[in-house]
Amino acid sequence: MFRAQYAALGEPRDMMLVIDRRDRRQQLFIGVPNPALFVAYRCVERCLGSDVPDASELVVGRLAVFQAVLRGRG
Repeated sequence: MFRAQYAALGEPRDMMLVIDRRDRRQQLFIGVPNPALFVAYRCVERCLGSDVPDASELVVGRLAVFQAVLRGRG
């Protein structure tokens, strides 16, 4: 669903899907260009870029933007 929404919106720069697989309880982090888009996803909690673990993997989105989020912590 995320990939389809990403494509339909023209692959926005600030839209990404990230996964943290460090334990059995995988966590997904979603970045969207408009907070109203969060309604499409169940059980979503608001977080900051600083909440995304360093060990996370980018699934959908722009690698340079994802790397900037990780670098922008300090």
